[in-house]
Amino acid sequence: TLSIRKSAYAPDEIDNSEKTNAVNREAIRQARQETKLEFQPASEDKPKLAPVRQSIFIRKNASKILVVEDNEELLALMLQVLSKNYHVFTAKNGKQAKNIIMKEKLDLVVSDVMMPIMDGIELTKQLKSDKSFW
Repeated sequence: TLSIRKSAYAPDEIDNSEKTNAVNREAIRQARQETKLEFQPASEDKPKLAPVRQSIFIRKNASKILVVEDNEELLALMLQVLSKNYHVFTAKNGKQAKNIIMKEKLDLVVSDVMMPIMDGIELTKQLKSDKSFW
């Protein structure tokens, strides 16, 4: 198991070089440009189909994926990759994710662990204990 906390690693294990940071910034810039994302305040009860690049045609029966992530830059990068072949829904926290999960028939949920309002661990606990979900 790998820790997701930066503090769990020695400084020499973390690549904070300018080159790496520049590559990360460029990847994020391209993701935003290619997916034409405009981040707006998330709505609690409205699942939103993420925008996809206009040049990509997703097959009609494509799998539905929910990405739960409060970091807009990481979300943009994930959308760039996933929206090429899947219908992607997004949520900024576990509460929004649960609302979407209960309304949509999803094939996969990819969730962050640490988020505001409801974290990924609490989301998982609530889904596991909710008999209507199963």
